[in-house]
Amino acid sequence: MQPIPIRSIRPSHPAALPGLELHVRLLRAVLRGEKREESLHRHAFYFLLVVKRGSGTHEIDFVPHRVVDHTVFFVRPGQAHRLSLDASCTGYLVEFSTDLIRRLHGLPKELLRRAARRGVMHPDVEHFDKICGSIRAMMDEQAHAAVGVHEAIEAHATLLLIELARFDEAEGVEWSERSAYAVERFDELVDLIEQHLAEYKLASDYARMMHMSLYQVNALTKSLVGTTCSDLINSLIIIEAKRYLLATTEQVKEIAYHLGYEDPSYFNRYFKKHTGVSPEEFRRNHR
Repeated sequence: MQPIPIRSIRPSHPAALPGLELHVRLLRAVLRGEKREESLHRHAFYFLLVVKRGSGTHEIDFVPHRVVDHTVFFVRPGQAHRLSLDASCTGYLVEFSTDLIRRLHGLPKELLRRAARRGVMHPDVEHFDKICGSIRAMMDEQAHAAVGVHEAIEAHATLLLIELARFDEAEGVEWSERSAYAVERFDELVDLIEQHLAEYKLASDYARMMHMSLYQVNALTKSLVGTTCSDLINSLIIIEAKRYLLATTEQVKEIAYHLGYEDPSYFNRYFKKHTGVSPEEFRRNHR
């Protein structure tokens, strides 16, 4: 199989600081006055696109989004996305590694989970200006590389995540220590499903792996994403199937085997039930 290309943070990037796994760039400097078209790919890092002015399209895990003024896109590692940005777009690109996130503890880590799960945000002018202020502060630290630069940039990154979380509060999204624990368990559940998609298809299997009852797992998913665990499993299987269909030329029956389906005809029916089209139709429509 030839998977969807996975991009890594380049250590040789001119804006990079040795040992710092967080890079910030002006969108204007990336575009250089030209329209940018990026085909389907994944990142091995977190990718934050902050658009101050401009237009385009951004497809994340096969869900299309319009790029408009004052939009924030947060792409998690492993998500498939493609991007089209008009040459006049302004704003920022922020990239940070999973290793950096593993070193976070407490509030910053929970704030990042919230922002990454939200994915696409449209802050009002006040919140957007504060988000940009934190990013500009990181860029200033990156440019001058004074004593304590790593600690300063990570502090400003935490302030950025706090501002994203405050936008959630302004939108009426509640957050507490209890919900923070729920988000942590939900992330654990999603990780398990993504790792074992080909082996296990039942919600009861994942409830057992998490040492929870089926009722508890369903209560968890309903509280955070409004669906049952079975619905969540189905959505992740379909996303992975779409990735295979667009990233490879393999026959549908081979993709079915990769995903743990021994009967290709059943997989065809399953895919059409959840998308409205057959796998081959989806492939033709999106290539």
